[in-house]
Amino acid sequence: MKVAIWGFGSSGKSVYSFMTKEGYKPFIIDKKLENEHLIPLFDKIVLSPGIPLNSVKLKNLIEDEKTIIPELEFGYKLIRGEIVAITGTNGKTTTSYLVYSILKEFFKDKKVYLCGNVGKPITDLYLREGIFVMEVSSFQLQFIKRFKPNIACILNISEDHLDSHSSFEEYKEAKLKIFKNMDGNGILIINQDDENLKDIKATSVKTLRVSLYEKVRGVYYSKDKFVISLDNIEEKIEDRFEKFIGEGNRYNIAFAILVSFLLGVDKENIINALSKLEPLPHRLEPVKKEDDILWINDSKSTNPHSVLYALKSFNSKNIILILGGKNKNISFRIIKEEVKNKVKKIILYGEAKDFLESDLGGIKEMFKVNTVREAVIKAKEVAERGDIILFSPGLSSFDQYKNYAQRGEDFKKWVREI
Repeated sequence: MKVAIWGFGSSGKSVYSFMTKEGYKPFIIDKKLENEHLIPLFDKIVLSPGIPLNSVKLKNLIEDEKTIIPELEFGYKLIRGEIVAITGTNGKTTTSYLVYSILKEFFKDKKVYLCGNVGKPITDLYLREGIFVMEVSSFQLQFIKRFKPNIACILNISEDHLDSHSSFEEYKEAKLKIFKNMDGNGILIINQDDENLKDIKATSVKTLRVSLYEKVRGVYYSKDKFVISLDNIEEKIEDRFEKFIGEGNRYNIAFAILVSFLLGVDKENIINALSKLEPLPHRLEPVKKEDDILWINDSKSTNPHSVLYALKSFNSKNIILILGGKNKNISFRIIKEEVKNKVKKIILYGEAKDFLESDLGGIKEMFKVNTVREAVIKAKEVAERGDIILFSPGLSSFDQYKNYAQRGEDFKKWVREI
């Protein structure tokens, strides 16, 4: 059977390295090699996560009933141990990082690995044993057949990646596949406060929940404490983790506490580990405070829901919000109420600036510029003492940058230079 690896990024290279070591000779298909027209010649395709799901060539493979194996499933068969799989529209990387860090600090006699969308490709870890904390995306879950984690977390689901998925329903369905193969031995953890998740009934798997607003079986938030509530267990953890700003991070921490507790980490060790951790870059990252004006870098924000989380993270009504990036034709209506209450002015930049101006209407005074540098200059020009300048773009960076990290570094550079 002819086997091809489609996409030669880090995941594709990992699969290629493994297969050649095992004596196979897979063919590499990649846009940069200008050979994607050869795809129909192959019967089995190992798919890298970067391939757009609405690709015509991919749809043709599905219609021709070719075997499509996502790298997630290819690598999953090669590792041994417990798997924690984490998905969601926002917060995947931070939650995976928190879970991994707590487990690594606690388990001295077991290897703990961070893999998937963050850390190493799963195939890089072939023949390893231990606990695998995986960040998994809808792209990786779309074609799974046997992938079966021990614990699965769905943090939230909102509109995103509609430039690759054909509809929100398809995107949501892909996310929910994370527990399709799990049985009574597995545990699914979902966000009770998320409109798209709260009514999920997973009859084949034990389900626990996380909430910031109501008592649930799992972890809930009450009076500045995270409460672990399981059968006859009730443990309270005071929220001393101020370095992690905002509501979104309260959810991330709650999921991390519950996963770690289920895997045997006691309350004191969870507190100790979390207390030592620093937030990841580009996620509500303070950059500079000068003349009583605070600059925040939230470049990882690539959808309206993440902007909403960012706005909810501040009580201030003096926010200057910078939005922009590559247009994904996603409405920003969900942020309007928060914008009315907290935002003074809006600065729009990049490819999507006209779309955003039209979508948000005349909700607040708006300025349009072309680049992040121009947005920083305009923000400084209109800011007053006591303001917060929040760079939470709400769209992907691909109109001007290779990724959100490069965009965030550029923002920080201009903020420090002006």
